[in-house]
Amino acid sequence: MAETEKLINDKRLTPENIDDIANLAASATDKESALRILRKANARIPSNTLLGAESTLKLAAALRRVGKEKEAIDIYSKLIDTSTHIQLKPYALLGMANALETIGETAKAEQSLKMIIKDYPKTQLRPNALLSLAVLLLNDQKRWSEANANFKEITTKYPGTEFKSKSLFYQGYILFYKKEFDAAIAMLKRLDKAKPPVTGQLAINATAYKTWAFLKKGDSASALKVYAHIADKRNLIKSSPLDFLCDLAMTLPVTEQKNAVLCFNRAIAESKIAAVRQKAFLGLSKTQMNSGDAVKAMGSLKQAVELDANPYTTSAARLALGKILVERGAGDKAVLVLEKCLENPVDAKSSAAARLELAKALSTNPKRLKTARRYAMAVYVLTNEKDICSEAMLLSLELSLKMKKLKEAKEIWKEFATRFPDESKSKKAKQLHKELTSN
Repeated sequence: MAETEKLINDKRLTPENIDDIANLAASATDKESALRILRKANARIPSNTLLGAESTLKLAAALRRVGKEKEAIDIYSKLIDTSTHIQLKPYALLGMANALETIGETAKAEQSLKMIIKDYPKTQLRPNALLSLAVLLLNDQKRWSEANANFKEITTKYPGTEFKSKSLFYQGYILFYKKEFDAAIAMLKRLDKAKPPVTGQLAINATAYKTWAFLKKGDSASALKVYAHIADKRNLIKSSPLDFLCDLAMTLPVTEQKNAVLCFNRAIAESKIAAVRQKAFLGLSKTQMNSGDAVKAMGSLKQAVELDANPYTTSAARLALGKILVERGAGDKAVLVLEKCLENPVDAKSSAAARLELAKALSTNPKRLKTARRYAMAVYVLTNEKDICSEAMLLSLELSLKMKKLKEAKEIWKEFATRFPDESKSKKAKQLHKELTSN
């Protein structure tokens, strides 16, 4: 680049030679050096010529690449107001709109885009402006209908273009956030047959939202089927929405635990939303437990509890932490954690699950068997969930036998065998029933 900077000062160069050098500089990775060359090139090419006007556009673009948006806007504005080369004005308007959006001047950016759409209807920039305006409008949910109108117009008027493909994606995006998941899936599936084929980030986004829509409607099997056909899963993980990655990772099978960990770690490292980070910590703890590392799992669960961003996630994290503590024989610590779940229960099922774990924790202390049994018996009053209820009834039976409460034990067994005939044939149930009848 140093030699190029010297060369641009050669007085023997024609405007065309200078423009050739500027074109090479414009694609250079050294953005600052490229900007210096483009400034010199622009100063040497007569501004009243078409080549001079094109050079000015390149200079503005180079300024944007190094974050000098306001200087670029001034250049675009001057070109729009003074240039006699009308064919370049829509390019200047588009560049100015992008720069204005970058600095948060969205109303002015919208005006520039609307000028292209209205004043230059036959240019190749019109679909670009329509798309840019629609994407800009997505920032305001109240204007999604306006955005959708643009997307539909592009889909109809510009077939076989990348603008149509992007418009199909954004229509699916809107349907997704309106919770019309079946319609979103149908729209995104249209991209599977798009011509030209969808590639790059657009393909990743379409796959992510299609998978996410299946997850949101509770069809994890279809979601995993889409995921299984992704050739570059790591690329999907690197560039998909963080909330989606948490939902996906929660669903992945044990064989995909490495990718699940990548999903959770990226969400923890990059998300600015506490609820997303909290969900990621909860999910990460499950992968750590699957790997047999209870200590790391407890650390992740404690992080999730401390974030306390979503009451349901906080409750789930406390419950999971309590379970691990019970399994590790730390009953007293488990009691302290699980009692927190009962202070502000998020729903009956969570409350029942917390009471069951609390009963298990208390049952390790011979002096607290009565309290443990009371908690266990409360479970099948709070919920009809088969797994929770059957486990709670067996624990109640076991505690009644320990306390020599044979009458209550017989009543519990009778109800248990009636409500859960299949579970009454389990090894533990048979063992407790044998103990009961032997008394």
